[in-house]
Amino acid sequence: MNEIKKSIKTRLKTSKEQFIQQINVECDRKVARAKIGIPDESERQKYIIEAFEKRDRVLKKIDIAAKSLVKDYVASLPKLSPYQYYVDLMNNAEVFDRIAGKYTDKATCKFIREYTLDIINSKKIEQEDLAPIIYLKYKIYGMDEKIPVRHIVIDEAQDFSAFQFYVMKKIVKDSSFTILGDLCQGIHFYRGVRSWEEIVNNVFEGKKCEFLTLEQSYRTTVEIMEAANNVMEKLDNNDLVRAKPVIRHGDSVEYIQKNNIIDVAANIVEKIEQAKREGHKTIAVICKTMEECDQILPMIKKADKNISIITGNEKEYKSGVVVVPSYLSKGLEFDVVLISNASSANYTTSELDIKLLYVAMTRPLHKLCIYYTGEMSSLLK
Repeated sequence: MNEIKKSIKTRLKTSKEQFIQQINVECDRKVARAKIGIPDESERQKYIIEAFEKRDRVLKKIDIAAKSLVKDYVASLPKLSPYQYYVDLMNNAEVFDRIAGKYTDKATCKFIREYTLDIINSKKIEQEDLAPIIYLKYKIYGMDEKIPVRHIVIDEAQDFSAFQFYVMKKIVKDSSFTILGDLCQGIHFYRGVRSWEEIVNNVFEGKKCEFLTLEQSYRTTVEIMEAANNVMEKLDNNDLVRAKPVIRHGDSVEYIQKNNIIDVAANIVEKIEQAKREGHKTIAVICKTMEECDQILPMIKKADKNISIITGNEKEYKSGVVVVPSYLSKGLEFDVVLISNASSANYTTSELDIKLLYVAMTRPLHKLCIYYTGEMSSLLK
């Protein structure tokens, strides 16, 4: 909008000067004609004075009009909110395909538009939509808001896209960043960072940017870390850095086969009671999904009536026994972890399943027990 104002003001200034020059020239012509064509001096004098006064009135009107003309014109332009511009873009298949078609195929463009519109029509908005909406505001209207931030620290950075970092860098001026993340734990890789190079090159353009790789893991034991790294080896990606544990040995990882989930739950109850006797304060039963958590919770309540499910809405986790889905366990740590069902049916060889199982296996400080019904997941073999 500011650029539009500047452009119109420049054009108006040029037009105004030309217009003023034309009026002065016309006035001078009238005066010249009057001097030649009106013999009576008093009549001639009256005519000349009227010509100058008329000129001055017109020039004054032009001057007054010019002061508000640009402002009034820009005010008359339809100003949509950035959100409305975003909705318009999703509704305009021709424009969307022309822009996005440089980067992907038409089928993907169609899917993105229709999916986004479905979400918008349900009166909701997703995390991925926020960055483009803020970017539209930044590009169209600028950022009037002052964001008094000198340094930004971002944890679990692998779950955010390069574009989200790019937008944040644009709107928070003169700030520095510390960006921390582990691609091995990138369970939202479909929307997140696939390589750190795209952050270094596309967000910071390789300038004043230092990239460090931290390999040492201080959380878990050698035995648990080796088992978790074995799972990650199933993902054929040499860019993923494997964590190296400090030299702290502990119990071997337990793999326990049971006939059904009822038998699994019964053994989990025994393990929880044993862990408490050994003095462990934090114990987690990690399921793959929230549905599994809901299924197993009532079965293990007799081990501790205060067992609860972590839903992602908690402000903090102090201690005790919890049931948590794998995707919400990221960033947490427990003395003892019991993975409820690592069967081949539950954890396939997909990238998402590999990373979910890896995250679950790297949560314990001391002990890890993995249950499965039927056949063990090939990720663990």
